Amino acid sequence: MVLESTRKKLQKWHKKVRTVKRQTETLNVAKKIALESLTLAYAREKNYWLDVLKANKMQSQLDSPRQIRDEAIKNKYQSRCCRDLG
Repeated sequence: MVLESTRKKLQKWHKKVRTVKRQTETLNVAKKIALESLTLAYAREKNYWLDVLKANKMQSQLDSPRQIRDEAIKNKYQSRCCRDLG
């Protein structure tokens, strides 16, 4: 009995809920290329930092990411993708 009443309430609720289905436009070629290059650059940068952080000398600093960031900034770190562009 309880299951039936719950099921009926859910059916009423589903009838009331409406969703908006949005159509997206296809990306033009230039935007698609820019988006792909951005995602590849991000993936390369992430893989680089994962390799750096896996090193034994970095294991003691993993609990302080701000210290790692501050040291990289102090050493004038520039991401690998920006170095390639510049």
